[in-house]
Amino acid sequence: GPGGIGPGGPGTDGPESSANGGAAPEAAADLAFLEKSGPVDLSFLAGSLSSLGFGEGFPSAQQMEGLRTALKELPPGVLLSVVAGLDTLPHSPAGLRMAFQALAPEVFGHAAATLLAQGAGQGDTWDAFKDHLHGILQGSPSFQGLLAALEAELRNRGLGLENLHDLVSRMDWETMGVDEQLRLVTDHDHLWKLSLDQRLRFLRRLLDEGRLDTFAGVLDMVIRALAGDDAHRREMAARTLAGVVRWLAVPGIPPECELPLLGGLTGHFGSERFPRIHHVTVEALGTALDEMVQRGEPGHAHALLLELDALVMFLESREPWRTDALAALWDRLARPESLARVMELVHTSNPETLLNEMIPYLEKVGMPAAQALVEVLGEEQDRKRRARLMEVIRGLGDLALPAVVASLESPKWFLVRNTLNLMADMGDVAALKPAEACLSHRDVRVRCAAVRTAWKVGGPAAVPALIEAFSQADPDTMLEIMFAFGQVRSAAAVPTLGAFATDHRMPEKLRARAAEVMGTIGDPSAQPFLEELVRRRGRIFTTAEPTEIRVAACRALAALGTPVALGSLRALVAKEPRNNDRPLLQQVLEQSLR
Repeated sequence: GPGGIGPGGPGTDGPESSANGGAAPEAAADLAFLEKSGPVDLSFLAGSLSSLGFGEGFPSAQQMEGLRTALKELPPGVLLSVVAGLDTLPHSPAGLRMAFQALAPEVFGHAAATLLAQGAGQGDTWDAFKDHLHGILQGSPSFQGLLAALEAELRNRGLGLENLHDLVSRMDWETMGVDEQLRLVTDHDHLWKLSLDQRLRFLRRLLDEGRLDTFAGVLDMVIRALAGDDAHRREMAARTLAGVVRWLAVPGIPPECELPLLGGLTGHFGSERFPRIHHVTVEALGTALDEMVQRGEPGHAHALLLELDALVMFLESREPWRTDALAALWDRLARPESLARVMELVHTSNPETLLNEMIPYLEKVGMPAAQALVEVLGEEQDRKRRARLMEVIRGLGDLALPAVVASLESPKWFLVRNTLNLMADMGDVAALKPAEACLSHRDVRVRCAAVRTAWKVGGPAAVPALIEAFSQADPDTMLEIMFAFGQVRSAAAVPTLGAFATDHRMPEKLRARAAEVMGTIGDPSAQPFLEELVRRRGRIFTTAEPTEIRVAACRALAALGTPVALGSLRALVAKEPRNNDRPLLQQVLEQSLR
């Protein structure tokens, strides 16, 4: 505005309706300014007006007249914002604050009466304007002077005093005892003459004083207004309930009042015809969902949304704004603060709650929930808590797979290992390629987990990658790969195992294990390799493989189970000279014939 006056922060109690249809265009603009700006911050005036001679004493008549003229040149909406911001005036020079406070009643009366004369005292426009005026009066220690000045201005202009009486009624409310307030509400329908802030403070007072039956009765009055024909009253009721649902958190509202509260909001969600009013109820329901999750009841939040789903499904009309609002409410379940709370509840829930409430909630959230679980898993140091997180991720099944796969890029080896174990349990063949990519991971524990995941989800399809990894593997990973070959029973692995088992450069225990696995696979193509491991070489001075390897090869030949393999085993044992190995080989042969 003139002189550099600009809007400060918005007030805490905005109007309940932004409709200004009953006012002239200039009044509508002023009301819009009031709604958006709130009190003007006047602290900058210390430097701006001190040069005009304002000192620590009361200003001169000339200074007062100059300030009066300047203020009355402001648009009425700006002028009211100036009056609302008087507390922000600098304390020095003191004369500046004295001047503004002395002129406040006059300029308040002038601005308010001007807007009332332009139609701001009619219908919904008055309800909005009244909230602003009431806010200014509440914030003024000399509100009686402001009201008196407004009365004088209205009389001078020949305007009615109905609006003034409405304001006085609101101000009188503040000085009443709760019983007198209750009488006006129940006998004279006074609840809807109050500001939103007054209604909420009245309800909160009833609750804090333990008047639970009375609170329930007034709350029912508000809920019933949601179903009425008066659109403005429906909006006031919706805004009131939007304030009440914030009390769902501790210490909360009585349980017997919570059900009708949520039921009223749910019914209004499906019945309201005007999107502007409907939006208020949507915000109230969103707050209710948030509070339910934070107090440890995500299952109730999920159930409420399912109820809304069913309600919308059976409506005859499918307005896009209603279905969009429902989608937005579902999206609230994925808020970071809600998911963080659910992550904590996962660790304290019993198995039944986990299965029936937590996992369905997380399933509905979908990918964001899976990502949050994996992220928390990556940070969790406690083994038991990690196990519970992995249990929940497994419960999400295929839904969690993309987030799980993405976590394989983590620099934390234990997260990658846990992720691979999860993928193995989930059993989705889509995990094969990501698991194969981890076969060359720098950490042996991850490599071993990658082997297990690959064969569990891929079966025979994993064998080519395991064969390739086998040639470069460390001993621990080799053992895992050989176990995988045995589990899959793929004949394609036999040449690799045979070449390894007959390579004298390899460790004996690993060679023996390779022989055993060839028997587990049971493919006849392994017979030549096994015979080579059992057979003695040379005619006069014979040599043979270490006993452990020979016994393992004999058992593998017996495991092949074919007549040819068993015949070969008999012949090899028969040719064995009498030495320490013969009884061991003979024992394997006899066991195979039982």
